[in-house]
Amino acid sequence: MDERINEILRLIDIQLATVPDNPIEESYKARMLANYVQALNGLLTAQKSYKEETNE
Repeated sequence: MDERINEILRLIDIQLATVPDNPIEESYKARMLANYVQALNGLLTAQKSYKEETNE
């Protein structure tokens, strides 16, 4: 799971480093960042739940 989280963080870094040249690219960047953040949130929630289950 850590590999997946690191991959999402890498993709977020790439998008943040990208400078859009036009409104279409800017919109694409915003959508991709939103998708990556949503995926990261899901992975972190799953990881937290898994850790809580294993500690019980």
